[in-house]
Amino acid sequence: MLRAFLFAIISLSLTVPAFAQDEAPAKAADEAKPAPDAKAAPEAKPAAPAMDMSKLGPATRPVKKAKKIRREIMAFLKKEDAIMKKHDLAASMALIDFPVWMATDNSRGEAMGETCTQEAYEAMMKPFYDQPMPKGLKMMRKNAITLLSPSLAVVVSTWTMRMGKKRSTWKSASLLVKKGGVWKSQVMAEAGWGDMPKAAPEGE
Repeated sequence: MLRAFLFAIISLSLTVPAFAQDEAPAKAADEAKPAPDAKAAPEAKPAAPAMDMSKLGPATRPVKKAKKIRREIMAFLKKEDAIMKKHDLAASMALIDFPVWMATDNSRGEAMGETCTQEAYEAMMKPFYDQPMPKGLKMMRKNAITLLSPSLAVVVSTWTMRMGKKRSTWKSASLLVKKGGVWKSQVMAEAGWGDMPKAAPEGE
């Protein structure tokens, strides 16, 4: 019995190290394997090339000969004023690059804007141009011109209307564009017209 017990102890002492030696590489190999649920990290995408602002954007359209451009715009505005005094709707529309974007707000303070075709603009403005100018009415405006480029300009006008002892002032804004060497209005903004009923073009 003692001999059998000693033999078992000796056998165990010889086999355990061998088992441990066999287990170590296997364990190391298992640890080196990625976990079953582990996901491979996504490959980094190459960075997009930086935009060359020297070839694209506002810096490529510097304003040169600003005085000349301002004189052109002032001539455009004087022509606009003269046409308004004559109540010539057709001539007024010739100064607009249609479709024109028009923005305003209403008595509730809600701002709004829409693209207006030539037909819709004519229907909207005809009632005003059909009415004669009241006698004694005087209108003046001062214009502040900001040049965005040689062919884009923003004009903010301060209007003064006098009728007898009554005097009103307000502001309007427009974006002028130069196409084919001619300045025209493409955006118009003036407050307070949002409650005006829309007029349908003739024939509808």
